[in-house]
Amino acid sequence: MSDVLMISVVVVSFLSNSLPIIIFRVKRKTKNEVLIFFSLLYSTIESYSLIQILKIEINKKKSYENL
Repeated sequence: MSDVLMISVVVVSFLSNSLPIIIFRVKRKTKNEVLIFFSLLYSTIESYSLIQILKIEINKKKSYENL
């Protein structure tokens, strides 16, 4: 549970840090570029959480092997 919380904290802090920049760029760029940017942002967050989940699974496996 704490890992999920950690991921959400990281995501929220990342978003809050980059939101002003996103808004600034949205005003100057075309819709397509904005969509690409958001999809990249989303995939970055998604891959980060996947890595975290993998780490959790690896740790579980290690702890089972130690028993």
